Formats: sequence, C-alpha cells, structure tokens
Amino acid sequence: MASDPKEVSSPPFRNLQMLARLLILARWLILLIAGLVFTFALPRIPSRWNPFQAILFVGVYNLVASLIALQRPRSLVRRSWLWLLWDGAVALGILPFTGGYMSPFFLLVLLVVLEIALFFPWKTALALLATVDALQVAASVFRGLTPVDPLGVINRFMALLLFGSIAVLFVQVLRWEEEERLQAMRRARQERALNEIFVKLGESRMDLQRVLQVILESARDLLNARAVLVLTPEDSRNLKVAAVWNLPSVQAGQTLPRWPWLPRERQLLTCERGQDPWPPVVQAPEIRYVLCTPLRTAGGEIQGWLLLGYETTPPTDSLDLQLVRALALEGSLALANAHLLQREQAHVQELQRFDALRSTFFSAIAHELKTPLTVLKTLVASLDRYPSLPATTQREIRQSLEANLNRLETLISETLESARLEARSVRLHPGPVHLVARIRRVVQRLQPVLQQKQLQVQFPAPEPGPVVRADPRFLDRILENLLENAAKFSPEQGILQIRVQVAEGQATVCVADQGPGIPPETRDRVFEKFYTSPASSSQGGVGLGLYIVRELVRLHGGRIWIQDATLGGSEFCFTLPLYTEEETDASGRQTDPGD
Repeated sequence: MASDPKEVSSPPFRNLQMLARLLILARWLILLIAGLVFTFALPRIPSRWNPFQAILFVGVYNLVASLIALQRPRSLVRRSWLWLLWDGAVALGILPFTGGYMSPFFLLVLLVVLEIALFFPWKTALALLATVDALQVAASVFRGLTPVDPLGVINRFMALLLFGSIAVLFVQVLRWEEEERLQAMRRARQERALNEIFVKLGESRMDLQRVLQVILESARDLLNARAVLVLTPEDSRNLKVAAVWNLPSVQAGQTLPRWPWLPRERQLLTCERGQDPWPPVVQAPEIRYVLCTPLRTAGGEIQGWLLLGYETTPPTDSLDLQLVRALALEGSLALANAHLLQREQAHVQELQRFDALRSTFFSAIAHELKTPLTVLKTLVASLDRYPSLPATTQREIRQSLEANLNRLETLISETLESARLEARSVRLHPGPVHLVARIRRVVQRLQPVLQQKQLQVQFPAPEPGPVVRADPRFLDRILENLLENAAKFSPEQGILQIRVQVAEGQATVCVADQGPGIPPETRDRVFEKFYTSPASSSQGGVGLGLYIVRELVRLHGGRIWIQDATLGGSEFCFTLPLYTEEETDASGRQTDPGD
C-alpha cells in the first residue's frame, strides 16, 4: 500500500507487457539509426572498432534483453537496478570505441535516461541522471581519436541533463496522476463497499446476531483480515466475546478479563507479537499483528472493540484506515440500535409477563378466596342450630371452620411474604443450625397434615448431623412448604422420604414423594411466581409456595432443583452452606436446635 505518491517507484503504466514492447522497439530503433549513421557518415566518424562489429554486438545484446523483457516484463520493475547496470555498461562501454562524443550509439545513453525516469523515484532519478551524464562525458572523451570540442561536450552534457530532467518530471507527473486515479477508484470502491455494508446492516433489522455477522464479513472481505474478533463490555471488570472468526481458541459468548490498555480515546491501536501490549486472547501463531479500534458511536458511547488480526503489516494507508474507522462507526451504531431494540423487546416482554401475572394473580386470588368464603358462609347459617346438632356434626363444623380459616391465613401470608421477597425487604439472621434436629421438629409439627392422608415419613438420618449456616425461622418455612407440597400430591397411605447429604462444604436436603411427578420440560417453571401445573389445579393454591422456597434458598446462598424420585414421584433438593468454626453469630448466641 503506497503512502506517498511522490515516492512511488513503479512506472505510471499498468500494462507492463506493453511497456516492455515499447522499450524493445526503442532498442531496435537505436540500432537501426546507428547502422544508418555508420553507413552514410562512416568517413566522418573515426572508430576504434569495426562499426559493423559494434552493431553486431549491440544487436546480440538487444536480442537477449528483448527475450528476457518479453518473457518476464515484471523484472523491469523488480530488477530495475540490474537493468540499469546492464544498459548503462553497454552504452557507456561502447562510446569510446565507436567515436566518442560523435558516436551514434550515444542514443543508448538516452535509453538509459528513459529507464531512470520510468523506474526510479524522482529524487533518486535526478541523482542517477547526473551520475550517468557525468559518466557519458568521461566515456565520450576517453581515448578519442579526434580533438575534443569542450564547448560541444558541455552543450551535450547540459542538453542530456535537461532532457533527463524533463523526462523525470514528466514521468513523475504521470505517476501522480495515476496515483490520484487509483486513489479515486479506491475511494469509489470503498464508498460503494460502505454503502453495501450500510444496506446489509439495514436488512439485518437490528437483529444482534445478524449485525455481528455483517461486521465479521465486512472486516474479513474489505480489510483482508486474517482473523476478526468483536468484544463487548460485560461489566466493569470483564469482556464478552460477541463474535469471532478464525480464532479456534476463542468461542462466542466467552467471558474474558478486561485489558487495561484497550483503546478508548485513541481511534486505532496496532499491536505486534512479542511486544506490549498484545491481546492475550489471540493465541494463533500465524497472527503477527493486531489492529484494535473502539466501536464508538457518534455520541462517544463505546459499544465494544473490533480486533483485526494480520499475518503481515496491518493497513497503514490513510484510505484503509478511514475504512476501518468508518466500519467501526457503522458497526457501533448498528450495535447500539440492536442493543436498544433488545432492551425494548425485553421491556415489552416484561410488561406482557407482568400483565399475564397480574391476570393470573387476580384470577387465582379470587378463586382461592371464593372457596373458603363460600364454605364459611354456609357454615355460619348452621351456628344458630349448633347446640342441638350431634357431637360428630359439631366436630366436623369446627374442623371445616378451622381448615378454611387456615387456608385464608396461608393465602394472605404467602402473598405478603412473596411481596417482601420481590421487594428484597427480607433480612436473614443466619447462625449455626443442627439440620437433622430441625427437620425432625418440622416433621413433628406437620403431623396433623400428614395424618389426614395417613402418610409415612422416612427420615433415617442419625443425629446430630451437619450444622448449617441458616436462619432457623426461614429454614422452617422452606421445609414446611416442601413437605406440605409433597403431602398434597402423595396418594393415601403413601411414603415421604427425606435425605440429608454432606459434600464440598454444603449440606443437601431432598424431599421425595410418590405423586404423579413433574415432566422435565416444566420443572424450571414450577418455581415461577403464580405458576400452577395442570396436576395441581385441583389441589388449590395460587403458585406462591415453591416460589417462596426458591427465593429463601437463594437468600441462604444455596440452590434448588427437581429430579426423579426413587419412590416414583418427584424429589425436591436444595443446598445450604455448612457452618464453620471461624464463623460467629452477629449477636454472639448459639442457635438452639429446637429454637
């Protein structure tokens, strides 16, 4: 890539084959003119060589040079110094033997001057021109057979210098015009390419993946990059690989630590392998240079960084660098629009989800309130006849009143607690808790619920068991919700199984039932707020119990999941961190297992 048109050393002709033919024609014309001069002016030109021997020598040389130039026209440019030495040696070497400054082979010196003008930068060409001019004067007067005319020698020296200077300047003007034409063509191609990129980005409809694909393809095809990497900021300390091409060691979506030298104010940064800075993510040995530019919008907001890998020197031409900057600007604007669209779509989805949750909530609340209120309203009418009713009927009425009041109380409690969890206003007071003893206490407290369906609880864990770091009150709530959920879906006279395991600094509690089970495709949804599966629709509830369990487990630093139970139903498992000796309770008290 040429940087300065004044330093262009190639001829101003793109067709080297044609240039070679013109130079060959000039050689043979010079030989023809020399032959005619020696034929008609032979008595006037004293010569040390037989003129026809000189013509034969130059003819053989021209034949060899013509064959080489026709077969390898590029050698005129690549080996211009060698051609200059050959032609210069022949021209200056034959002058003293064919008449000195009166020799017709002086025209070979003009051929050398033309080659200097065609194949060398103008500064070098002028220096070579002066050298060749001085050498031709020395060769013309050396061993001359006739008296030398000083004025004639000076005139020819000045004439050759003037002719050569005009040729050098004329060719240089042609070079500049050719360079300007090529630059204009490059600008037109780049503008057309940028317009095509802009069209492709518009056709991507602000889809993030399609935008990234357009950026990769444009950097690969237009900038001739060997590898392309698009990075976006994930947070203040990490980067995310948004898109990658031809870097096998890097995967899209990968998280990388942020590099402190990533350009922010500077538009371009060139890195060379073996020198600092060098992006650690580029491990491919064939990549020796990396060109990095920020994807900055016109407003100054950085959307990411574009890294281009090269095997050789990266682009340094001003037009190529302008193309890099233009691509970075268009890419940053497209990424900004794509991210904005994603946020808007996420916002719309969140509003739709909220609207659906609101509808579900009010529908579930209305249904859950209607059932116990209907029962209570029916039972109130029987209170007037209460003393005269049989004892069995009175007991059933009391039990029904108590169950429906408890149902209302649970509904209100779960609604308020889920609201506090969603508002993040729940504060834990964790301390050491003996897990096995705590589970036994909760099972004992839930015996009335379990006995209604004659359920058997299997919990073979020996005491004391692990000591976990938890808030006793909320741990009881987690266990109660899981056991009540298991009892709700277990058949009459079924079995509930509780297991406790300890591994890798945490305790795992699993509650299994013999219910119908939960399909794998819906297991993640059962923990969502207000979600009720088709199997649970007949069991009542508004879908808050498992949501509360999940949030409380998360607050304790654990996780919860569902798996198939050995009993045939579902098994809910959650983890809690173990309490270590180094930890102390903020209040200085040790939590009692039965607290």
